[in-house]
Amino acid sequence: MKRITFLLVLAMGPLAAFATEAAGPASFYESQVTPGFERVQNRDTLNLLGAGVIAIAAARTQDEEMRDAWRGNQRMSPEIANLGDKFGVYAISAFIAGGQYLFDRDNSYHHMRSLVAVTVVGGAMKFTFNRERPNRLDRFSLPSGHTYSAFATASSLQHTYGWKVGAIAYPIAAIVGLSRITDDYHWLSDVTAGAVLGTLIGHITYYPITANSELARSLMIVPLLEEGGGQLQVSMELP
Repeated sequence: MKRITFLLVLAMGPLAAFATEAAGPASFYESQVTPGFERVQNRDTLNLLGAGVIAIAAARTQDEEMRDAWRGNQRMSPEIANLGDKFGVYAISAFIAGGQYLFDRDNSYHHMRSLVAVTVVGGAMKFTFNRERPNRLDRFSLPSGHTYSAFATASSLQHTYGWKVGAIAYPIAAIVGLSRITDDYHWLSDVTAGAVLGTLIGHITYYPITANSELARSLMIVPLLEEGGGQLQVSMELP
């Protein structure tokens, strides 16, 4: 058996993708991709998408006003804003996913699948929209990567464990998003788009996988936490 190991980089979060060799047999596509395409077309997904588009359009009209109100930590302490910056991009998500993999393995696959999907889709959107940040550092402002990773985790946890967990996870994700406005890295509409994207991806990628499936037998996941971020080391065994 040949084992291919690769890193799903979760520290800075621009893009993450599976190695081309890890595409695997048809069963991988059928179990991991096909159900997501089916869920894209269901009514709940379309309702979420419609509400999200309206929210983003409304936020766009308030970008300048929100920047003026939150810039310079006027509405959020520097300590909280710093936590949102340091741990918003995947460090908490990697820690939670790693814990799930150890203690609730079946549900961990949904969470990790949502993180991969939101990173790939969000990274592609950043390059496509090419929007300048309010601080003019670069042109990868839309959507907010911190926000979509935090909301993908919140959405995954809510779908998996119910609204009691979601009621804790979503406010934390919102704090992460607001910290990006406070630090002048994103417009309100960037953060709103990140929240919508993360919530949608968490919903679309929620479908079960059993511990005895081919994917579950072939994967080994190791969370790696480090200063300022985190990683998931993903190993896939191929025939």
